[in-house]
Amino acid sequence: MARLTILLLLCGWLCACIGYQPAPSAATLIAQAQIPRAIDRAAVAAERMRLGARPAPQPDRLDLVLAAGLHNPAIRARQSALLVALAANTAAGQAPSPSMSLLAEYAQHAAESSPWQFGFGLDLPLDYGQRRTSRQDAANTALLYARCDLADASWTIRSGLRRDLGIILASERRIALLRELGEPRALRLAALTRRADAGEIAGTEVDRVRLETASDSRLLREAQNSVADARQRIAAALGIGVDSLQIEASVWPDFLQPELSRSTNPAPQDVSGHPDLLRAIGAYEQSDSDLRLQLARQYPGVSIGPGYAWERGLIKLPLNVGLALPPLDLNRSAIGVALSAREAAAASLEETYARVSSNSEQKDTVLQQARRALSAIRNHELPAMQRIARRATAQFEAGEIDRGQWASARIEELGMQLAETDAVEQLRDAETALEEALHRAIEGPELEITAP
Repeated sequence: MARLTILLLLCGWLCACIGYQPAPSAATLIAQAQIPRAIDRAAVAAERMRLGARPAPQPDRLDLVLAAGLHNPAIRARQSALLVALAANTAAGQAPSPSMSLLAEYAQHAAESSPWQFGFGLDLPLDYGQRRTSRQDAANTALLYARCDLADASWTIRSGLRRDLGIILASERRIALLRELGEPRALRLAALTRRADAGEIAGTEVDRVRLETASDSRLLREAQNSVADARQRIAAALGIGVDSLQIEASVWPDFLQPELSRSTNPAPQDVSGHPDLLRAIGAYEQSDSDLRLQLARQYPGVSIGPGYAWERGLIKLPLNVGLALPPLDLNRSAIGVALSAREAAAASLEETYARVSSNSEQKDTVLQQARRALSAIRNHELPAMQRIARRATAQFEAGEIDRGQWASARIEELGMQLAETDAVEQLRDAETALEEALHRAIEGPELEITAP
């Protein structure tokens, strides 16, 4: 009866195992999944609500970032890797698997009533102390790395979206100004051509204006190409087709009006969430856990081995105690290696913090310089040029100057507006660089997020 019970228990144990059904992904299905599609507005709105951000009447930058999180292949791959790390972290809490040995023996000419002997023995390693903690620490470190990889990918996509949006909006304004510049260029060229034909000026003046006109045409083509390239990159980041991409002014309504007086001045705590720093902290904690594990291995590892034996009519219950002895040097060599590894991890942590902190300070300095440059244009240079243009318009209407002189003043005014657009784009790019250095938004709709 006892043997039947044991056999039934073993069969039940084996039947409880999880089965496997092969389900490989078909290449055709993967290709179909990559067919360009449109943004899932409902999914983006649901994600926005989950994060605690208020609904936007028109799509904004946060919607684009959330859409990238839903559709971008790189982010989705790292999200899958994070799920794997979470599952591995849960599995790390399980005790080590026991081992079992089966025994069967037949004795010929046995004196007992039965010549058979059956039995089994278990080997149960005791999972306690630093041996268990070290395994869990390794899983926690792997989970931290997976989260940092996801954060890196998300910030890379987010920064790219912000830069490309800035390129599109700045280039569209540049295109409008360059097209507006065509009329005064033509008027000035006509006026100078007449003066050159009359012998009042040298022909080189006309050639110079023709070169300026050609330069404007080249800048116009470059701006148009920049818009097309940026749209292509945004569509790729969102995982959609470029034909279905719609960039409206509501995406970044205050692009041309950046904050000029805000002072960021990154504090040490501002970089505390940077993935590089978190990785370095995780590496140090893991090296410390490895050191404690090597210290624990100075002492024997213990396992117990209960068993059962039926020996020719007799039932025996043996119990063994196993000891995994340390090396002959009491693990001093491994401890020395672990100590050196922890010192190296500490030095790497200090270097990482210094690099991340210095980089954020450098990016903040560039941002402050860009703000001062735009402030100088808007507070001094552009108003002065606008006054000159208004005075030239009044003089032209009064007949005091000719059309060519008025066109020259208008050209200078539009040129200053182009310089202002360049300064705005540089400032926005500096903001993006600082946010990328901090891995934290300093402006924009992301600041509305309240959920972790």
